Amino acid sequence: VLKDMGVVKMVLLLAGSIERAKQQVEAHLTSLAAPYEWLWGGDDATFTRLDAVGAPLPCDDLTLEELDAALRKYSILEASIHSIPPVQNIGALSLSAATFKHSLCAEAAARKASYAQILHARAQKALHANVAAMDDLGSSLRIEVSDLDSIRSATNHLRVVRQKDGVVAQEFLPVEEMYALLVKHGAHVPKDEASAVSA
Repeated sequence: VLKDMGVVKMVLLLAGSIERAKQQVEAHLTSLAAPYEWLWGGDDATFTRLDAVGAPLPCDDLTLEELDAALRKYSILEASIHSIPPVQNIGALSLSAATFKHSLCAEAAARKASYAQILHARAQKALHANVAAMDDLGSSLRIEVSDLDSIRSATNHLRVVRQKDGVVAQEFLPVEEMYALLVKHGAHVPKDEASAVSA
């Protein structure tokens, strides 16, 4: 009977140890997942539509400040995800968070890319409009002067160019701001667009 009592005691100690480890694992998993539940739950107020596979898409009518705030939010989120320890030891268990971190980073990066895509589309549209306006002004100055009417027309075009001269920088300022936000948040900007903005 004495031998049986030792076995019973060991079984009880082992069961208690396993129960404590189970509670610690559950607490760790809850503390790890709780801050990010909204990310995979789709609980982002700026996402109101779904794409072809059911993933939420951001609204197209966000202001520049809202887009900047969203891009900043997801940049900070990515940094916080990367700061999660890759392995947590609990008792004799070693819990790996690599897959969890990878999934969270992928979701945060996808949402950040959605916002960057909207901002890039706006910036690209504004850039093309401004470049087209400059090209129109430039082509209007390439008229051949042969008579008095063509001199009058050329003078009118020069007057328009002089009036536009002070406004051009102001018209390009929002475009430069949008591209600066894209670069600041690590979004890809094609070389031809970057050179057109810096020119």
